[in-house]
Amino acid sequence: MDRPNNLGQPIGDLMRPLAVGIGLAGVISAASLLIAHSTGSEVSQSPAQQSEAPAEPMPPRPSASTPPMPIRPASPELLAVPVISPQDLERIEPTFDIAQSDESRPGDKATLLYRPLSERAGEFEANGHRIRLEGIVPTAADEKCSEAGKSWPCGIHARTAFRNWLRGRAISCIVPATPAQSTTVTTCHLGKQDAAEWLVTQGWVRAETAGPYSELAEEAKKKKRGLFGPAPLVSSVLPPVELPDEPPQSGN
Repeated sequence: MDRPNNLGQPIGDLMRPLAVGIGLAGVISAASLLIAHSTGSEVSQSPAQQSEAPAEPMPPRPSASTPPMPIRPASPELLAVPVISPQDLERIEPTFDIAQSDESRPGDKATLLYRPLSERAGEFEANGHRIRLEGIVPTAADEKCSEAGKSWPCGIHARTAFRNWLRGRAISCIVPATPAQSTTVTTCHLGKQDAAEWLVTQGWVRAETAGPYSELAEEAKKKKRGLFGPAPLVSSVLPPVELPDEPPQSGN
């Protein structure tokens, strides 16, 4: 049936390429349907099947005992922060006793006490504090001493000598911040002079046994000073120097 067309060509020769093209299109369509069906079946899995799928394992956390890895700076000119592990830290004891520092013991700071008044050698009152000098035995005002069979009022002389030495000036003592109700036994200085040392050296008080002034007391006895000698030729009973009640204000 290969009759010629208007151009004189057989019709069968023209239909063959068309049939081949239609066949190829059918094959491509069928292949596309198969691919789409297989892909859809993989995507449309049920939730149960998805839950049964093994989960991707999480990376393990670093152990607390594992020391951190040092990080090297990208540029050698940069100053990198050092990485220190807690296991490398070491506690070092302080080089001084914190409990004995001056700030924790404010009572150990010297305080100026104005216009001290002494009733017997070795004791006095000032600014509400009653002070007894440490390391000595105060001499009572009514004590009597004798030398070559003669008695004399050494207690009065000792008290007056102490009063005249103080002369109403400010004396520096280590006392508590608030005056205590009882007598405070402490050390005091008038300028750079230790008050107890001065009294022992002059022989107006006795030193405590095995105390810091015992050697000075023995020297005073040998030289017969104060309580250990005769009555003074010149009376030491002199009135103390009177000063104003208030200390002078600086900067006026």
